[in-house]
Amino acid sequence: MKTAKFLVIVFFLFLQFFYVSGQNPNNRRERIKIQKIAFITSKLQLTPEEAQQFWPVYNEFDNKIENLNKEKNKELRNYVLNKDNISDSESVKVADDFIQYGIKLANLKQEYHLQFKKILTAKKVVSLYMAEGQFKQYLIKQIRNKNAPKRRDNFR
Repeated sequence: MKTAKFLVIVFFLFLQFFYVSGQNPNNRRERIKIQKIAFITSKLQLTPEEAQQFWPVYNEFDNKIENLNKEKNKELRNYVLNKDNISDSESVKVADDFIQYGIKLANLKQEYHLQFKKILTAKKVVSLYMAEGQFKQYLIKQIRNKNAPKRRDNFR
């Protein structure tokens, strides 16, 4: 059973590697996606059958969230760059849109939650949500460690 789990992880890593290498191997976002797949697969201990059903649905979900966030960030970036020239009524629209993005995100999560429950056990669905949070914490820790100033021993 452990061999099967290991093979599933390796299989998906290779798939992602070939997908990424066909695009831009230096793309940090794609490297993070590969790490996320390995991390979640490891935490959920997916069977090969579960992995085969789960990953296409999860990748679709992840892409929709990414597109929604891009849309929101584009609008907010545009607002920040032009906020001195934007009327109050336009500002109200941006604020309302910001709330609508949150609602769209919640609806998207609810829609895919139902799909995940059809593929995975309830325990694995909960483990998925926990693994996503743990992966975000892992990334934050990596960024902090990378950006931390190098300590020098001043007592030499």
